[in-house]
Amino acid sequence: MSAKRAIYVPEEDGSKNFTIYFAGNVDILTRDALTVKTEQLKYSKKTEIADAEELVEFARHNLSGRSYGAIVSLKSNTLDLLK
Repeated sequence: MSAKRAIYVPEEDGSKNFTIYFAGNVDILTRDALTVKTEQLKYSKKTEIADAEELVEFARHNLSGRSYGAIVSLKSNTLDLLK
């Protein structure tokens, strides 16, 4: 994952879990070549889920598209499109 800006918020329970809020040219590339691009995204280490509530562009091999809102599960390598 990469972005112009990020805010890191550690969990208060002492675990190694955290939430990161990304903003500006957010890019995700998964192990199986799924690319996701958006402007804002929230990532939770605890659930390994990244979610975006605005325009999302995605591509994998010969498939590509756009959606308004998406949930990316890095653990299961899935992309759920919301609208």
